[in-house]
Amino acid sequence: MLRIQGEVGPSTVSVVALHGGAGSSTLTRVLAKVANSNPGGLTMSETPAPGVIPRVGPVVLVARTSGIGLDRAHAAAREWGSGALPGLALLGLVFVADGPKPVAELAPGMKRVARMYPRTWFMPWVPAWHLVPTPSLDRPPRATTKVARNVLTWAAERGLEPNPKEINR
Repeated sequence: MLRIQGEVGPSTVSVVALHGGAGSSTLTRVLAKVANSNPGGLTMSETPAPGVIPRVGPVVLVARTSGIGLDRAHAAAREWGSGALPGLALLGLVFVADGPKPVAELAPGMKRVARMYPRTWFMPWVPAWHLVPTPSLDRPPRATTKVARNVLTWAAERGLEPNPKEINR
């Protein structure tokens, strides 16, 4: 499902959609805005297509809180856990809300999948972002910048290189 293609700089966090419409473009923009306001040497890069990961650098996977998002996040976690992606510096998964309220039937599966990742974050539903092709980030909602800060803090704490377990898979 995931395929390695291309390279990015070692201080670039790659944002990888696990399916079309996952929310990776907007997440990349929010992460970049927060990173630029708190300089720490990290840059953001969205990969060119769903499921494409770079050869080097840390990766954040992105999926919607929908049936397809849950399925793809589960498959990617199993693939990473099997050792099929040696050297992947996986930071975690961002679930992007698919609607204003979570679907109760998906909650158990989301919890199960979340435990398969080093970290999991939940990006809330932002109604205004669904009204235009490219949402304005002049004043992003506080909850979204909090998620971005948490992702960036984890990237800095964890380090940008694969840990020994990831290298030896």
